[in-house]
Amino acid sequence: MSDTEQALYWNAMESMSREELENLQFQRLIYLLKYIQQNSPFYRNRLLSYGVSYQDIKTLEDLIKLPFTSKQDIVHAAEKAEYTYGELFLW
Repeated sequence: MSDTEQALYWNAMESMSREELENLQFQRLIYLLKYIQQNSPFYRNRLLSYGVSYQDIKTLEDLIKLPFTSKQDIVHAAEKAEYTYGELFLW
């Protein structure tokens, strides 16, 4: 890419191929899943209760293994006083 062409883009992500962008997004998703599994008791227990770990997610097709988390799930956990507010939303 020439200097002129490069100046037209805000950053490297804007000029990524679709495949590169999807790979970046997938890597970020895995990073996020690893983070919440290690740092949030609520989400760690949620993943464990479904028998899934961030390590099980190898492709986009594996996303169906992840449990949905609804507002009601969070409210229920908070009402049961299983977690402090910070533990529910440790991001």
